Amino acid sequence: MFIDTPSPPTRRNRLQSAYRSQENNGEEEENNGEENNGGTSSNNPSSSPHKSLGSTYSTQSLPLSFNDLPCRAQHLILNELMRQNSNDTAVMFTTLPSPAPGTHTDEEACVAYVSDLEVLGRSCPPCLMVHSNSMTVTMSL
Repeated sequence: MFIDTPSPPTRRNRLQSAYRSQENNGEEEENNGEENNGGTSSNNPSSSPHKSLGSTYSTQSLPLSFNDLPCRAQHLILNELMRQNSNDTAVMFTTLPSPAPGTHTDEEACVAYVSDLEVLGRSCPPCLMVHSNSMTVTMSL
């Protein structure tokens, strides 16, 4: 249903880590991959035991886009957006999400697909889902 889009760059315009202090974020980029002071780094918690930096794990180097999420997660996000923007809507029109290839041959896959459709439309106004070979804009009247 969704068009593949390239993931965002992993190094440029990254947000600062919530687990490192402001001073350390700039130093990390300057010292990227280089040893500092004989192998000790200002980002290394053992080099400054009086500072508590929290977790050093960061997901910033893992680009994630909407299209990387599983279908059910995408449907939950879309459902929330549709509910927020359809308070005074009588009927919504949207594209029917395409099932995975071969869904029609597996009863469990069919049940999962219909369950995902229920997640997409839960607590929304009446919705007409139209089969389409291309993405269309969801509209409400």
